[in-house]
Amino acid sequence: HLTFLFRIQATCKHISGLLFAVVEAVEQGKNSSCTSQQQAWGQGPKKGQSVHDCQFAKSIKRVGVKADVTRQTSRSTRIYRSEFEPRVLAHRNKRPVSAFNIDALADITNGNCGMLMYVKQQEEFETTQGVLTVKEAYQKASADDVIKGLELNHHQQILLANDAKKQTSSTLWTQHRIGRITASVAGDCAASIKENGLSGHSQIARAMGYYDSPHSSALTWGRMQETLARKQYVAWHRLHYKHKGVTCEETGLWVYVMKQF
Repeated sequence: HLTFLFRIQATCKHISGLLFAVVEAVEQGKNSSCTSQQQAWGQGPKKGQSVHDCQFAKSIKRVGVKADVTRQTSRSTRIYRSEFEPRVLAHRNKRPVSAFNIDALADITNGNCGMLMYVKQQEEFETTQGVLTVKEAYQKASADDVIKGLELNHHQQILLANDAKKQTSSTLWTQHRIGRITASVAGDCAASIKENGLSGHSQIARAMGYYDSPHSSALTWGRMQETLARKQYVAWHRLHYKHKGVTCEETGLWVYVMKQF
C-alpha cells in the first residue's frame, strides 16, 4: 500500500507484481546478474553507458490504465491499476512460508534472504549408540535385545576383518580345514550302507579304530611324530602369521604323506 501526501491510500499491484517476479526468479534459481562484470552490484554505470533491465523483468507485460484510482468502486467494471494482477492464475493464491523450498532458497541466496528469518531452523544431530557390556545388556534387556545390543559396530568389524585376513590367506590353515572336513566325511562314509544291503564301512571303520587297532608303518610313525608335528605346526603359524593364540590339540592320528595307508 502507498499513502500519498494528500492522504490517498491505494494498492499498487504493479509493485507487488514486480516483487513476485523477483521472488519467483530467486526461488527457482533463474536470476542472473544485471551486469556482465563480477562484484559490480550497486554501482552506477560508466559514462555514456546505460544500465539494462534485469532478465526477469524483460518478460513482464506493462498494462496501461487510464483511470483515477480514487474513483474506483466495488461495482466498477473498468480495469483500474489497483486491479491489475500480473501473476498467472496458479500463482495468485497466497502461499505460506512452508510452501517455498526453503533449502533451495537458502542455497540460491547464500543465506541472505529475509524469508529465512521467519523459518524455524532445526539443527540435525547425529546420534551414536555405544556397544553395551554383557552386564548392562543383561540388566536392561531381554534375550533378543541382548543379542541386538551386542552387535559389532563398524570400527569393530574392520578390526575383526583385518585380524582374520591373514588366517584366511594361510595355505596351511586351508589344508588344516581340508583335513577336518575329510575326517567328517569319513565318519559319514563309515556309517553308510550300500544299496545291495552290504556294509561298505568295514575298511574305513578298521582304519578309524572302530574294530581292532589297525597296524601299519604309516600309523605307527604318525603316533610317534604327532607331538613334534603339533609343536612345529604351532611354531610355524606363529612365526609367519603372527597368530599368538593358535593351538593344536592332540588328535590321536597323524597321517604321513610319504607313506599313505
